[in-house]
Amino acid sequence: MNKLDQVRTWIKRYGLQNVILRGAKMILPIQRIANNKKLRTINWQSYCKKKLKKHLVFKEKENIDNSYSKTIWWLWFQGKEQAPLIVKKCYESISKYSKEIGFNLVELNKENLRKYVQFPERIWELWEKGCIMPAHFSDMCRINLLAFKGGMWIDSTVMLTGKINNEILNSDMFFYRASFLDLSETQISNWFLYSKNSGESFFLSLYYSMENWWLHNKTVNDYFIFHLFAALLIESGKFERQLYEMPYYSNTYPTLLQHELKKTFSSSKFDSIKCKTNVHKLTYKNLEGLKNDTFYHVILNYNLEELYSGKVKP
Repeated sequence: MNKLDQVRTWIKRYGLQNVILRGAKMILPIQRIANNKKLRTINWQSYCKKKLKKHLVFKEKENIDNSYSKTIWWLWFQGKEQAPLIVKKCYESISKYSKEIGFNLVELNKENLRKYVQFPERIWELWEKGCIMPAHFSDMCRINLLAFKGGMWIDSTVMLTGKINNEILNSDMFFYRASFLDLSETQISNWFLYSKNSGESFFLSLYYSMENWWLHNKTVNDYFIFHLFAALLIESGKFERQLYEMPYYSNTYPTLLQHELKKTFSSSKFDSIKCKTNVHKLTYKNLEGLKNDTFYHVILNYNLEELYSGKVKP
């Protein structure tokens, strides 16, 4: 993709005004943080949150049907059979451990989404017209399911190497959070979400806030709009009790394995990572042409029992 095509894509996703504003904020020399990309991003997201704040909707806890509360929701729009190999391996691991915790695994795709997800028709239309990109539509799906059906959302690129901790399963709601040491406007990760019951006020508020945005807009001002809305709800102070009671797990450990995928496999390194977390956020992108002795190929070429035995040798 050349630069002109990239700019056109940005305009389609974010709108011309937001592309110009962000470009100005990222490159203007008058900014004291001009040489630090991360700080410029934080500055931009702080600006975006001010725009999102007027779309916040706060909801009280509701008693909604909990027949799906023991469900793991998993989505690949084209269907699992069309997914990359690493995604299929992730699905296999989730299938294995969903049985061990007594959860039903539901595979979602573009053919069956309407069976489980209910949106205002405008949102379906924006999706079908390509105004809402797949990542943002996936965000809408996950928060809709958690808010109105409960259960657990696990991204298609998350691999499990053990059972979900009981501390998580026994909590009313859960998501991984940014480290206290991080400079972050987003504060949370959304590739693993859990609501013990449907109708939790935090998830309802997050869904209705995002719905409110899409009912009045055709683009987003930042890729991480889900996370920014969640951060605004957290910062509102209205959910202090729920957040205090929710177990704190940093999103750092679950991303360790992702950063090793292209490196030469080490059983001791793999064991060290598995000791820290049973949940691993991986990726399917930019993994072509890797050597057969890398973490990526070892994960693909061994069955789950061999992978978890600690005796794998590439």
